[in-house]
Parts: sequence; structure tokens; C-alpha cells
Amino acid sequence: MDTIQRVRELANERNLTLSKLAELCNLPQSTIKNTARRKGQLSVETLEQICRGLGMSSLQKKTNRECK
Repeated sequence: MDTIQRVRELANERNLTLSKLAELCNLPQSTIKNTARRKGQLSVETLEQICRGLGMSSLQKKTNRECK
């Protein structure tokens, strides 16, 4: 599963549109929508913002715990 597909699933689980998700995460709507349309990848920084907006633990913290 690619990253943007997972972001869509997480948004859908919370009954959020990509626009509402962007607003919740303090991101420009175009960041998520254009990435989804182009089937591109999101930056680590953007993924961190999405995690915070969804109330999830950050990728960095999760990765650091798994590496130790």
C-alpha cells in the first residue's frame, strides 16, 4: 500500500475529506490533493503534520523506538 492510499484510509475512517484533513493538519489543501492526484509521495514533514492532526504518534518517535 502506498502512503497516500493509507492517508486516504485514515481520513475515511474518521469521516474526513482530504480537504478537511488538510485543514485539520494546517496544510494547504493542494499538498494532499495534488499528491493524491499524481499518486506521489508525501514528505516526512508532511506525514508528521498529518500524524499530529490525526492524533497519532509521530513517525519519528515510532521509528526511533523500533530502532532501539
